[in-house]
Amino acid sequence: MQRSIPINQVPKTDYLLLIIGSDGSIEGRTRLEKILFLTMKEVLDRLRAPQAARFYQFTPYRFGPFSEDLYDDLEFLRDNGFIEIQGGPGSEVFSITQKGTTFLEEKVKKRLPPDVLEDVVRLKNKYARLSIQELIVYVYNRYPEYAVKSEIRESTLGKVA
Repeated sequence: MQRSIPINQVPKTDYLLLIIGSDGSIEGRTRLEKILFLTMKEVLDRLRAPQAARFYQFTPYRFGPFSEDLYDDLEFLRDNGFIEIQGGPGSEVFSITQKGTTFLEEKVKKRLPPDVLEDVVRLKNKYARLSIQELIVYVYNRYPEYAVKSEIRESTLGKVA
């Protein structure tokens, strides 16, 4: 039986696969990106986990926190049969494949520390239930430094003084 490994050695794609594969698919790239961002801020940073330094690096961009690495990793997971991406830009649905589920159960869930695993799944379930508007408002209000370049900040939060 594989044991959990130090959190600073967990590949960032493990978190991505866990989020996509836990309790249903994810609708929308923006939602997925915000949930990964919140994983960093509200799980890894809270634990003061060194993994946060190797996690997705987010910068303020057109719709709030953005990580270019995420796009590369989504392609990698899709091209290697771990996830499916259905729909087009703006209406994508991210779901795990049987191969991805097997890998998630046999590898990812065994190498993540149990408390981190539970926290990430709980976070995904909490924020995946919000409307995209509610999720963006939460992220912009809680982490305003990531909304400074947003093209939708004013329409989302109202006029900023």
